[in-house]
Amino acid sequence: MRWLLPPLIICIVGCGHAPPPPPRAEVALGSVADLKGKYTASNEVDWGYFLTIDEKGLMDLVIDRGKMGRCEQRGTLAAGADRQTFAIVYQRNECDRAHVGGKLTVHVDSFTGDQLVLAITGDGVDEHRRFTRSAVQ
Repeated sequence: MRWLLPPLIICIVGCGHAPPPPPRAEVALGSVADLKGKYTASNEVDWGYFLTIDEKGLMDLVIDRGKMGRCEQRGTLAAGADRQTFAIVYQRNECDRAHVGGKLTVHVDSFTGDQLVLAITGDGVDEHRRFTRSAVQ
């Protein structure tokens, strides 16, 4: 007795996308000039963070707080305990006026060139933020 079954056709559907590139390696910092650039970030309440760091260490952070409006933090980064740590002295801080003229610590937790993770701590401040390099420099 012969079975008359149609031949089975096996179809394998593959994704047409290439696998994502591996994460970029950490970049060793020689000075604050290595961080030069424009970066953006956001948080869970949709605040926007727009960070600019120049080659001399001037750090300008504009925070768009939605209905609460914008505020700006401007300070100068100076070398700290190691190549990943800097001191910042704010010349302008509309977001927290108590820290104008005071010194806080800025630690670079991670830097790949495209991603920048900063921890700003000291005097009751404990902020951690992951920034992405802006396409517009």
